[in-house]
Amino acid sequence: MTKVDADGTLDLLMRTDLFGMPSDDRFQNLARTAAAHYGVEVVAVVLAGPESVWFQSQHGVVSESIERAGSFCETAILSDEPLVVQDVLLDERFRDHPAAAGPHGVRFFAGYPFHGPDGQRVGVLAMFDPKPREFGADQLDPMRVAVEWIESELQGAQDLDRAGEVQRAMLPRNLAPLAGYEIAGTCIPAKIVGGDFYDWYPVEGGLAFTLGDVMGKGMGAAIIAAAVRAVVRSAAREDDVVEAVERSATALATDLGEVSSFVTLFHARMRASDGRIEYVDAGHGLTLVVRADGRSERLATTDYPLGTVEDDWTVHQVSLEPGDMLVSFSDGVLDLYDGTLGVMDEVAALARTAKTPRSLVEMIERVARRDGAPDDVTVIAVQRNPAGRRPKGTPA
Repeated sequence: MTKVDADGTLDLLMRTDLFGMPSDDRFQNLARTAAAHYGVEVVAVVLAGPESVWFQSQHGVVSESIERAGSFCETAILSDEPLVVQDVLLDERFRDHPAAAGPHGVRFFAGYPFHGPDGQRVGVLAMFDPKPREFGADQLDPMRVAVEWIESELQGAQDLDRAGEVQRAMLPRNLAPLAGYEIAGTCIPAKIVGGDFYDWYPVEGGLAFTLGDVMGKGMGAAIIAAAVRAVVRSAAREDDVVEAVERSATALATDLGEVSSFVTLFHARMRASDGRIEYVDAGHGLTLVVRADGRSERLATTDYPLGTVEDDWTVHQVSLEPGDMLVSFSDGVLDLYDGTLGVMDEVAALARTAKTPRSLVEMIERVARRDGAPDDVTVIAVQRNPAGRRPKGTPA
């Protein structure tokens, strides 16, 4: 018999919102269509956990989950071939099964196991009915086609999971890239991959940092985000902050138009010697500076997002004095609160309480993970250290 990967693949199913989560529309439609085609009372896409089986999507009235041991579904998952029981009461394996008892008990069962991306059995497409029926080999063909589709969807989920790992690996991790300053960031995608990104890297005499937000979610938005990040970085040797934005707009003009998407972008270059920042805000508008004395100011945005209209990018300036913190974030942060621009004041208050970029980022992460994020949540914070404070990670 083929082994069931009840632990390793379960991790993938958890990350892809399949096991233990509300019904997935893709599989729900499959169950509904199969029930109509075969004329059975219940059809379910069943996933195997270590101790239970989960009816992820189903047509008909069944429990959300049942004990795995001894169930019809477990027997089917462990079978080398599709399992068909035309009359449960005539099958010595199941005639005394509790589910077969009573006038509405299970009399017919058909289960076609499916595999995860690693080749292990992870579930079964199952059909139940209170009436016995004949079920020939030719009737298994539509089930086989459905199972092949389920397996392709699970493969796609794994591909997304790997893409998410790559996307996370591309985010900068060094918390102290510049003497006298601290920087921190986070990106929490609403799905496995997201359209938000942040970045920072050293440039001549200072630091460049960026926050971008692609309209949309999922793989398409993630691809665009990776492309923008790469193009912005290609201008690292250019002193002009506009160059990175112009390159991105030019490189993506055709692609963004074809997919009806756009990108809001905040891109800045900071001079280490005096904290002077030059920046371009392409339709982003969610950046503020919280001063050491508690005052806060929203930074100007006058330009359009990438992918909307041709634009002449405007260079703005702001300076960080010791103790000042610049914070830029995606609109997913707005959705963590009331969705309005009044959240700018909320973020400023958090920054005053947090005192450091890392603490601020951790505060917003806790809110996002506690309440759930309907949209990608991304934050980047840069602070010029108050006099006498060393950046975290630098030698004494």
